[in-house]
Amino acid sequence: MSERIGFIGLGIMGRPMAGHLVDAGYAVTVWNRTRGKTAALVERGAAAADSPREMASRSDITITMVADTPDVLEVMLGSNGVLHGARPGSVVVDMSTISPVATREVARKLAERGVEMLDAPVSGGEKGAIEATLSIMVGGKPEVFERVLPVFQKLGRLIVHLGEIGAGQVTKACNQLVLSLTLLGVAEALTMARKAGVDPAKVRAALLGGFAQSRVLELHGQRMLDRNFEPGFRTRLYHKDMGIVMETGRSVGMPLLGGALAAQLYQIAMNRGLGGDRRPRGIGAGWPDASVPESHRPFLILRTFGMRPQWKDVSRTALLTIRVPESHRQRANASHARPCPVDNSEPVPARIGLLWSSAVRALEAPLPAGPPPARTTTHASRDSSRVAGR
Repeated sequence: MSERIGFIGLGIMGRPMAGHLVDAGYAVTVWNRTRGKTAALVERGAAAADSPREMASRSDITITMVADTPDVLEVMLGSNGVLHGARPGSVVVDMSTISPVATREVARKLAERGVEMLDAPVSGGEKGAIEATLSIMVGGKPEVFERVLPVFQKLGRLIVHLGEIGAGQVTKACNQLVLSLTLLGVAEALTMARKAGVDPAKVRAALLGGFAQSRVLELHGQRMLDRNFEPGFRTRLYHKDMGIVMETGRSVGMPLLGGALAAQLYQIAMNRGLGGDRRPRGIGAGWPDASVPESHRPFLILRTFGMRPQWKDVSRTALLTIRVPESHRQRANASHARPCPVDNSEPVPARIGLLWSSAVRALEAPLPAGPPPARTTTHASRDSSRVAGR
């Protein structure tokens, strides 16, 4: 194999992927933040570099497979990053799942050095990485895609070129949106069947024969029936992916009501310490204003979505009214609920969906002691009044 490959990131996905390239006969140089993870691949014939910069200087094609946007920016643009070692004419392929905006910025900086870039996030999980059956979604120049295609073919089964740089990351966001909502639908359907006294296994079998058929119903539906909840992907990473989904929707002015609900559910899992991090964050951690009472916090839009509610300067915000049944309104008033100020720059329909799901959670919270605070009258913008239906 003539192309020399550099591979950064030897986690549950990257390690088997780099191994396939070694087995295919490529000259592979690897780097990982945790040095010990390189040992097994070195024993199989790979070389180890001391930094992303050194690794890129040895490589014709540099592949990154790391966890999140900040990790990609660090290994690409940091003081010892790929940018400072990659040679003109070489190619950088980011196979991580990150923000399309960040992808385009990295590509621009690499282009200034004469280095080409493809974004090529994957779907298929650890199993797909081990079996080299990943789906690979690629953005970038067609001629660069053709150059790297033989490498992709060692890693995946379905490889699709989708357009210019960033198109791969947009497609991956669409993938995560469809997957998260399908998982939610399958989980609710099988649970509803069981609670209604119908055998969920038979319900699944019936659904697999109609338009409700899907790989999620086939594979994850069976896991639900078996009560097999062994994780195949970290919650914190899917939580991160749903943040990218919401960011992408906002960037094109599109409301993602179902996506917002799914993202909230992953946030709840994170708040309960199920993200796989060493220090789980408690509910309310990281709010922009720590003085906001605990009983009011569910009415804030989660910071995951990139919104920063302002509680002080109401003159720069719009107030949205959510219409709920009278019994729920009384409970909300008793729980010290207040209208939620929202940044006017956010698309109005997206605000409605996010506020509604936040309000539902708030109404389920225990009632705090003491009388509700005095309400202040504020001016709501013409737009907000129209959205509220007034």
